[in-house]
Amino acid sequence: MSTPQLPLRLARPPRAGLEDFLPADAPALSLLRDWLAGGRGNLLLRGPAGCGKSHLLLGALERIAARGEQAGYLPLAALGTRADAMVEAQPALPWVAVDDLDEALIDPALQRALFALHNRVGDQGGRMLYASRGNPGDWTSLLPDLRSRLGQSVQALLQPLDEAQRREWFTRRAAALGMQLDEASLEYLFRRVGRDLPGLQRLLDRLDVDSLAAQRRLTVPFLRDFLAAGESD
Repeated sequence: MSTPQLPLRLARPPRAGLEDFLPADAPALSLLRDWLAGGRGNLLLRGPAGCGKSHLLLGALERIAARGEQAGYLPLAALGTRADAMVEAQPALPWVAVDDLDEALIDPALQRALFALHNRVGDQGGRMLYASRGNPGDWTSLLPDLRSRLGQSVQALLQPLDEAQRREWFTRRAAALGMQLDEASLEYLFRRVGRDLPGLQRLLDRLDVDSLAAQRRLTVPFLRDFLAAGESD
């Protein structure tokens, strides 16, 4: 029996550019592009988990950086218990993006820090870009002044991808990692795995490492072995 080769590279998330977003005709994408090109005020990307809010937010930051402009990024969920301190320490740059805004619902200290940051950035002529699952206008536990500020933001609403769009998303992401799937392999896989995008991304990362280690293409036999091995872990 041959020994599997070790992967020569680590799994990596594909670039989150605005050009890669699906669906390409999403109204939220058009609104974000117009806002980046000179729209006024602040913008809130809103929609359920897995609909692409973080993708758009990171794509916007990439676009801003390509223009040579400064931007700050605050992923509140990833910052955890340090979130309020990191928000307080954030300089008033021309652009500041806040991901996972819903994290502030249960943290009064974080709410106060966000309110101060929002005002700091605005006083310097900068703009805020937020991403959240819910509508801050409905958050009765939110600091009233912060809820008022967020309510003045333009909202871009996102919807989850349908089945065909999920498959296109998965195929594109796989290709970006150097993996090709034929229709039979894609059909086999999608009959046996979940549909949420974060879960599909984790699946892609595992496939990237395991297919490289085994030096095998993403055929139905490989996927059968791959899924069976995952069930036995």
